[in-house]
Amino acid sequence: MATRFVELNFRADPEGGDIDPLKPVGRLDELSHAQHLILLIHGYNNTEDEARESYNAFMGRQAALVPDGIDWAFGATVVGVLWPGDARWGIARPAFYPWALPVADAMAGYLAALVRGVAQNGVGLALDVVAHSLGNRLLLELLQQLRGSDGLTIRSVLHMAAAVPTDRLDTDGDELRLGVLAETALGRATSIHSARDSVLSIWFPLGETIDVRTEGLLPTALGHQTWGGGGLLSGFRQQAQDDLRHQDYWSGLDAALVHEALNSPVAIARSVSTRTTARRDTDSVAPDEARATPSRDTGESTN
Repeated sequence: MATRFVELNFRADPEGGDIDPLKPVGRLDELSHAQHLILLIHGYNNTEDEARESYNAFMGRQAALVPDGIDWAFGATVVGVLWPGDARWGIARPAFYPWALPVADAMAGYLAALVRGVAQNGVGLALDVVAHSLGNRLLLELLQQLRGSDGLTIRSVLHMAAAVPTDRLDTDGDELRLGVLAETALGRATSIHSARDSVLSIWFPLGETIDVRTEGLLPTALGHQTWGGGGLLSGFRQQAQDDLRHQDYWSGLDAALVHEALNSPVAIARSVSTRTTARRDTDSVAPDEARATPSRDTGESTN
């Protein structure tokens, strides 16, 4: 059984351009009876075709972890979100980053309205999200707007190379912190970070500093190293994958880590299998060996 995939395209143009909030409306009928969504949200500097390639690579890696014919999402509908986080107005793509921040924030509002609509299906909606780079800012803005939505359960979140300033995550009342609190209130979140990520170690702090009043001075990205505040939040897990570069996550992150972060039946089955194997290894020890105790020389003759 093939995994059900729906594309929600909010782009007015394949490259650059503005948000078209009405464009995905034609696909809403495909989500009207959904009870479990897995949203995929790409990051900055992705054209429409590049985002599709990333999602296809990600889907392929997940499918490879299960037997042929098995739906790796186990009944969930996977939704690929396309949004215009790349350059417009003829600006060189890397230089457009400061202008992409408000686009991500605005996109969160449009996507939140859509998710709320799906959740009003009479049976409720479970939501998982996988986001990369600047898509994590969009994600956290989305979750803080979805707090308290009727019929919606935020189940699990996977942050990949999150281009999110950790200073804002430590600030009470900040919208991005509220997003983290929303994702860990009843569910769980996993942040995968890499010290090898030069985009987040060099270019992210510079791009964010242009809006220093809001984003801070040369901030550290959640996706670059361990966030100290994350250790204080129940349900928030962080894991280093220092072999990954910024562009490697969709096609290179271990699928088993993805399934574990999403708490999928695949991860549960693998966990049970690992425990069973360990138990068998323990049980295979010979009873006499298990009960054996070291002999002691008492110095007394047995004759």
